[in-house]
Amino acid sequence: TLTSDRYGNNENAYYFDGLDSYIEIIPNTNITSINDFSISVWFKHNEFGELYDVYPDGFINRQYIFDAITNNSNSVSDFKKEGFGICVDSTINYERLSGFVRLNENESAQPYYYETNLDKSWHHIVMIRENNSFKYYFDGQLILEEYVDNKELTMNHNWYIGTVMGNNTNYN
Repeated sequence: TLTSDRYGNNENAYYFDGLDSYIEIIPNTNITSINDFSISVWFKHNEFGELYDVYPDGFINRQYIFDAITNNSNSVSDFKKEGFGICVDSTINYERLSGFVRLNENESAQPYYYETNLDKSWHHIVMIRENNSFKYYFDGQLILEEYVDNKELTMNHNWYIGTVMGNNTNYN
């Protein structure tokens, strides 16, 4: 749903209900060689609803701000694709930003976590891949830099904005 952005301009941002609304991006060209890139996202997180999944430290609810590591919203087993994702997690014990980079769909994602108290104000996330480095910024502060193989990402699959783990009825 279109809504006001961080400056109060009407219909310049999207609101996702955290249940079943998301944007699906279907690349219209062959995306087989992504090297250096950056993604910059402004977001405002209002609240979490129902908790969906159980991890060793308790229940977790994951809201994907940008998801380019799954194949589609109703896949049964083909979740893990090359790419990256930026998420907000909430558990019984904490809230955190999470990110994932998967350079090979046969391997596990390389996650990062940044515990923070997400208030109901606008926040800025920037993720930059340059050569063999991924840099993550939160509200202008470098929170993590990690080094990976200097490998092209083959992201020839759909990307999503605003999904949750619960969007996919086949998840878990």
